[in-house]
Amino acid sequence: MTIVIGPWGGNGGADWDDGIYNGVREIKIAYCLCIDSITVGYDRNGKPVKAETHSGRGGNQTAEIKLQYPDEFLVGVSGLLSDDVWHRPAVNPVTQISEQ
Repeated sequence: MTIVIGPWGGNGGADWDDGIYNGVREIKIAYCLCIDSITVGYDRNGKPVKAETHSGRGGNQTAEIKLQYPDEFLVGVSGLLSDDVWHRPAVNPVTQISEQ
């Protein structure tokens, strides 16, 4: 069963919905002083599917969360909302929570 919640986010961004997939395989984050963009890799019927990149074009560093799908699955992601250098709301550290 699919349960839709959200969208979530602060001012200045746009909500997005990548659609319905079987699960999450990976998350790629581009960042510098805060998170600039996020790209999610999903599973659709046993095949990897990359969704579009959401948000800005900045971020000179990247981080990847790669799950051992289907044995490992994402149960949560958390971060800290604070102001960026221009005093706009931004998400800083991100922590993944997964289970096998």
